[in-house]
Amino acid sequence: MENQKSGISIGKRKSGFLLFITSLLVLLFFILIFLSRNNHQFQDRIFKAALKQRVQLPRADLGGEKNLDIVFCGSGSPFPDPINKRGQPCLAVFAKNHFFLFDAGSNSAVKLAIYRLPLQKLSQVFFTHLHSDHFSGLGEVRLLTWLQGKKSALKVLGPNGTKRTVEAYKEAYFIDSTFRIAHHGADFLNPSGTTYQTQEIQFSKEEKSKIVFEDGPLKITAFLVDHSPITHAFGYRVDFGDRSLTISGDSIKHPNIIKFSKNADVLVHEALNPMMVKGLEKRFNEIGNKLAAKLMGDILDYHTSPLEAAETANEAKAELLVLTHIVPPLPNALVERIFLRKASKIRKKDTILAFDGLHLRLPLGKKIILKGDFRP
Repeated sequence: MENQKSGISIGKRKSGFLLFITSLLVLLFFILIFLSRNNHQFQDRIFKAALKQRVQLPRADLGGEKNLDIVFCGSGSPFPDPINKRGQPCLAVFAKNHFFLFDAGSNSAVKLAIYRLPLQKLSQVFFTHLHSDHFSGLGEVRLLTWLQGKKSALKVLGPNGTKRTVEAYKEAYFIDSTFRIAHHGADFLNPSGTTYQTQEIQFSKEEKSKIVFEDGPLKITAFLVDHSPITHAFGYRVDFGDRSLTISGDSIKHPNIIKFSKNADVLVHEALNPMMVKGLEKRFNEIGNKLAAKLMGDILDYHTSPLEAAETANEAKAELLVLTHIVPPLPNALVERIFLRKASKIRKKDTILAFDGLHLRLPLGKKIILKGDFRP
């Protein structure tokens, strides 16, 4: 009986102590709120601490001779994604002293800046095709490369129509550039940094692929995919030493993607879940939005499902499958499981959903893939 009373007494003391600590923390919390709202000196200290954390030099440890680095700066689609904030397509790749960008959808420049990528070192931009969600951020990307110190033309490669698209951006930003040079001076903002060098990748009737960049052990190959009625839609394969990355671009399941994903370390593949998009189509019809319903129905026939992407990865023996250009947006973990349900049945591991800020590092000479997160 005495032991029971002793145990009750100890329990009460523990509860009282926990209540005291909780009350103290709550009091401290409100004191901090009061100080942050009313004490200027305290506010200034917080601001200075935030500056040290937020304002830093661009990352200097990407690429080089020993790593193939991949950073997702846009893993979404034209659909707004207010929950996960996946932006339109954008993939940054670093190897040797090169920085490549594959597609540059809306908000790409903002994401590149947030992740502290060295924009002044951007070598080339490769378009997979000319749907606007794959190039609508080009003007802002070029602007930020210039404002970060790039003094030479930005090289842009893509399908037929790339020159016309790039010229439109050059014209659109012409007045803005003249204002900035007048304000800051040509010595600080070199006018050459506002220009582009454009190349359209051409295929003969017999060709299905073409090497579009080569520098020693680093090679980029463009290959045709099927995004009909879009003509001249490309995927890309990046080989650097013994490491490799394949980018599907937008396409239905296609033998060229399987071919150029053979034994790839990473396959970045677009994915649209047909069941979920059909659900959207049905709902839009129910509320009388016939145009949105029509669009949902139309996009079903020129994308790849998660299941088909998993089949492609399995057939190609790709090590890691990363799903991107995710349609529709996925607001929570439950919906993510629904999105991956069929794919998970045939590929239980080595499949992940991309998110903006995802960093993959492929060290040369090692069969490992290091995963990181560049989100602040």
